[in-house]
Amino acid sequence: MRIPEGKTLYPLSDSQKLLRWTEIFSLEPTKTREINIISFYIRVAKDADPDALEKALNHVIAINDSLRLRIVRTWKGWRQYIADPEFVHFPRMNVSGNAAFQEFLKNAYKFPVPWLGKSLVWARLVQIGAGDWALVMRMHHAVMDGYSIRLICQQLQAAYHCYLAGEAPADGKRYSILDFFEAEKKYSASPQHEEDRKFWSYAYNHQRHYSFPAGHRSEFGACASANFSIEHDLYQRLSSLAQASSCSLLSLLMSMVALTTYVATGKDNFALYSLTHGRHTFAQKKTVGCMMNTVPIFYDVDTNKPVSEQFSIWYMNYLDTLSHGRLTMGEQVPLSYKEPIKHFFNFNHGWMLFSPMEFGSFFEQADMEMEMLPMHNLSSQFYLSVLDVPGEHVRFSLDYQTHKFKQSTISKLTSQYLAVCQAVADDPSITPKQLRAALAGTESAKKAF
Repeated sequence: MRIPEGKTLYPLSDSQKLLRWTEIFSLEPTKTREINIISFYIRVAKDADPDALEKALNHVIAINDSLRLRIVRTWKGWRQYIADPEFVHFPRMNVSGNAAFQEFLKNAYKFPVPWLGKSLVWARLVQIGAGDWALVMRMHHAVMDGYSIRLICQQLQAAYHCYLAGEAPADGKRYSILDFFEAEKKYSASPQHEEDRKFWSYAYNHQRHYSFPAGHRSEFGACASANFSIEHDLYQRLSSLAQASSCSLLSLLMSMVALTTYVATGKDNFALYSLTHGRHTFAQKKTVGCMMNTVPIFYDVDTNKPVSEQFSIWYMNYLDTLSHGRLTMGEQVPLSYKEPIKHFFNFNHGWMLFSPMEFGSFFEQADMEMEMLPMHNLSSQFYLSVLDVPGEHVRFSLDYQTHKFKQSTISKLTSQYLAVCQAVADDPSITPKQLRAALAGTESAKKAF
C-alpha cells in the first residue's frame, strides 16, 4: 500500500503484535483471523434516519484516531500510520424483516477486515423491512478492544441524536492513541518494566502444585456459546458477601470460577486469565484503541480453609497481580514455558479467560438496541464474558471449543457454577473440600476435563 506523503510510521504496539501472533501460530489461520474482529450493531426503531447514522459513524471515526490507523508492510516490518479524516458513504441494503436481519448477522463474519486493508473499520447500513435501520460494524481488534466498545457506542448514540436534531456534535476533548504508544515506549525502558518481569518469572515458575485443569487445548478453534445469569436474591446475596469479604463482586465471581474448577476436577493450583483494558491514566480510559492485556491470576486453593477467609486473600492477590499487569503477554510467554514443557506442550496457561465487559450497563440503558455478534473461533478452551449491571444482575456468556467439549458438558459446567455460587451464598464458612463433597451428588462436570 502506498504511504501518503508526510505520514509518520509507528511500530505495532505489543497488544497489536499479540493479535498477529495468534494468527501465525495456528493450524487454521483464516479462521483465527475472525478472533481479531469485533462485531456489533446498533438498531434504531423509531423514525430512524440512515443519513444521521452514517454521519454519526463518520464523526466517531474522525474523533478517534485509532479508528483511522492503516497498517502497511515496510522493509522494517509492519508499521502503521494515522489517515486523515475522510467522509465515507457506507453501503446500504434492505432485508425483508427480523428473520432476514438475523440471517445477515449470522453471516456477517464472512466479510473480511484484513490487516493490510484500506480501512480497519467495516460497516453496513441495513434497513429491516420498511421501518428500522441498523448500523452493523466490524472493526479490527488492532484499532479497538472490548473496553472501546462502550466509548464508541456512547459517542455514536450522542452524535446520532445531534444529527437527528439538525445539529453538528461538539468535538469535545479528543484523546489520541499516540499517547498510549508513547507511554508504552517509556514503560519498556523503565525500572517498573524490569520489576514486573521478575514478578512474572517467579509467579510462573514457583507454584506449589501447578496444573492445567482442562488439559490439551484443541488446535481447531470452532466455538459455540452458552448464556446464563445471576440475578434477584442470589445476586443481592453475592453482592453482600463481596462487601463482607472486602472484595469486588467481579473478583468474587472469578473466585467462584476457581472454586468450580476445584469442585469439578480436584485441581487446587492453577491460573485463570483475566483480560484487562490496559489503561493506566485518565486520558487512556477515555481513548479508543487496542490496549488490552491478558493477565494470569494464580489460584492456590486451601481446601480446608473456609472460602470466606480466602476471598479477601485472593482479592489482594488479584490486586497485587494487576499492579504488575503492564508486562505484555508477548513478554510473559517465554517466562511461562517451564510448565508446558513439563506437561508435553499444547497446554495453555490461559485455558480459561475471565473477561469483565464494561459496556453491559450502558447497552441495557441505551435508547437504541445494541448487541455484540458471537465469536466463531476461539484459541483457548473457554472464554467467559461477564457483563455486570450494578445493583441488578450479571450476564455471562461462556464460549467454548466445540472440538473439545459437547453442549451437554457445558450445561453441566454452568449448572455446577451456579450451584457453587448458591452453596457459598448459603454458607460462606464452608471449605472447598466440604463444598466438593456437598455437590458430589449433583450433575458433575468432572468428565468434561
